[in-house]
Amino acid sequence: MDPDTDLISFPSDFCNLTESPEELIVKVFPDITNNFRNHQWLCDRSVLAPMNDGVNKINTEIQNQLPGPAATYESIDTVVDREQAVCYPTEFLNSLEPPGMPPHRLDHQ
Repeated sequence: MDPDTDLISFPSDFCNLTESPEELIVKVFPDITNNFRNHQWLCDRSVLAPMNDGVNKINTEIQNQLPGPAATYESIDTVVDREQAVCYPTEFLNSLEPPGMPPHRLDHQ
């Protein structure tokens, strides 16, 4: 970290510059259909993005490349205090994606 600017410098080989999400997936996860069962191989890779939305789109693209059926899970969408239910419609609660929490509808492979 540069003490004058508070910026962190990364080595030039730290990042993969790409033109599209598809190219990024190929560079970071080469031959994903054959390597996805190797836990160490997966642990050695990551995609960083400034917003969760970008990461979610890339994760969906990667999952679509994996063999086998996908399972969809949904969060519980009830309120504890029924009087508060009017203030927070279910559709609104389901649309929230706070950091560290999975989305309401989670596709898993």
